[in-house]
Amino acid sequence: MKRVVEKIKLVGCSRNLTAVATLVILAFILGVVVSFLLRPSPNPHNLGASQDPATIPINHQKSLDARMTTLQITGGGERHIQSKVSGVVTALNVQSGQVVKSGDTALEINGQKITFSYSASPPFENVDHSIWIQTPEVTVTSINVALGDDVTQGSTLFNIPNSIKEAKISNIPTNLIDGERILVIDDKQITVNSTGIVDPGENNSNYTAILASNTYSSAISPTNSSSSQSKTGGSIELNARFQLKTPVDVVVVNPSSIITNDDMKSCVTSSGKVYKIDIVGSEIGRSFIKFNDEKVPENIDYKPKMETKCQ
Repeated sequence: MKRVVEKIKLVGCSRNLTAVATLVILAFILGVVVSFLLRPSPNPHNLGASQDPATIPINHQKSLDARMTTLQITGGGERHIQSKVSGVVTALNVQSGQVVKSGDTALEINGQKITFSYSASPPFENVDHSIWIQTPEVTVTSINVALGDDVTQGSTLFNIPNSIKEAKISNIPTNLIDGERILVIDDKQITVNSTGIVDPGENNSNYTAILASNTYSSAISPTNSSSSQSKTGGSIELNARFQLKTPVDVVVVNPSSIITNDDMKSCVTSSGKVYKIDIVGSEIGRSFIKFNDEKVPENIDYKPKMETKCQ
């Protein structure tokens, strides 16, 4: 009996020790949790300040300073090629969309060939068996007759782009980067002068490029509801890209690095030194600038003093 009592005492003591140990562990865990919860939160201002660099390196890239603009063409549209004689179409050598050149035969009426003939200006005399074209090559826009048709004098045989009297930019964009510029229509480069007037080019090569562009063909297409005026020989407008002929070097910076004074003069600073700039473009989060000074710093101040004078 005595041994049984001693064993019961040992079991009770063991249980008490286990309970105590469990309470100690729980108290330790609770203390860690409370300590974490009561820890002061970091200062958000300090975090923000540590993320802003004092200076940032400048990034160079090439730019064409391309701007969308409108080219206004006087005397454009479609030209209706009319028969000068009556008879039967005995041969038809052209089709819609075909590019033809001076010397090509368009068709035959009563066996008489009618050919395309290029010259910079219309001939003084009306030649029965030739069709004057302003450029060495033109695109036939539509056909109005078929092989074997009877035609009368004055009836329309087919249509080609009308001759161009003048082509010029209707509204030249502002704040352009200095440099020689060209117009780009589709993939065709067109020479323009400083006032935005297209240079016809040797043998009217620039006019040829305009007339051969898909943009021009679409503008005078019968399905284009806005092309009715152009078909009467009035004027027509084309979208074009006005850009530098040769790309120039520009610098990409964060907008926060630019200072603009009340007089609209702009600058950046590098270690406090002022550099005058021209802002030539912008995107979300990026500004494109050109330095007025010949020497360009490697780094600029990320957030310069806004009261700095750009002089």
